[in-house]
Amino acid sequence: MSTRHDIEAASERLRGWVRRTPVEEAPTLGPNVWLKCENLQVTGSFKVRGATNAILTLPDETRARGVVTASCGNHGLGVARAASKLGVPATVFVPNDGYDETTEAISRMNIPIERVGDDCVHTEQYARLIAAKSDRTYLPAYNDPAIIAGQGTIGVELMEQLPSLDAVFIA
Repeated sequence: MSTRHDIEAASERLRGWVRRTPVEEAPTLGPNVWLKCENLQVTGSFKVRGATNAILTLPDETRARGVVTASCGNHGLGVARAASKLGVPATVFVPNDGYDETTEAISRMNIPIERVGDDCVHTEQYARLIAAKSDRTYLPAYNDPAIIAGQGTIGVELMEQLPSLDAVFIA
């Protein structure tokens, strides 16, 4: 479980690695409705926050061995971007029918992509096996405290940008 302290520490850790995305008023959605524009994030998605935080929290010797992930899209791109910027070896596993636009973007970062399995479940199982066999860290797209803390930095930014928020709705 990620605590408020973990999220605030992640927010500090991520400074300079991810964008502080703007909030924009959305009057067509209703009065006093704002959008947090994570589509303007460096990879077009909030997923880079968790991926970068997770890699930054690894001990140096663990980071040097590399990371592995499985993703149908934005998480893989986030891991690829973070690994590329941090000089960490990485492999991204995608299902055989993985999104071509995303896999092309990952390839442009010189991060190896391997297509395995007919769905995300099989791809993840295989990627976890490869990570364990090669003594590399598996970075899940979800259910990991460092990933969650990184994603939670959106909340830190929101509270700084709109301190009188009454509610936050997340798709």
